[in-house]
Amino acid sequence: MGLVLGLLGGVFILGFVSKKANKQGAYAALIVSTIVMVFIKYFLPPTAVSYWAYSLISISVSVVSGYIVSVLTENKVSAPKYTTIHDISEIKADSSWEVRH
Repeated sequence: MGLVLGLLGGVFILGFVSKKANKQGAYAALIVSTIVMVFIKYFLPPTAVSYWAYSLISISVSVVSGYIVSVLTENKVSAPKYTTIHDISEIKADSSWEVRH
């Protein structure tokens, strides 16, 4: 379970946290994380890494590699409004009583 869901979870976290995330970064994150997790699972001794750490490792590798590739292949288009964590303050300001009345 940690081998697969961590990869996908890392891509979701990358998209939610970063304004610079793009599809090239997401694809690279999936590929790099898959390679790292296959290496850990099949080429390291069974006691080298605890299976409890698989999700943490795959999410971390996915977010870091995806962010690096996204920065290197930056798009000219930014993320849609209210889709990242950076827009929370704007959402709070837009939904306040003073703004509506």
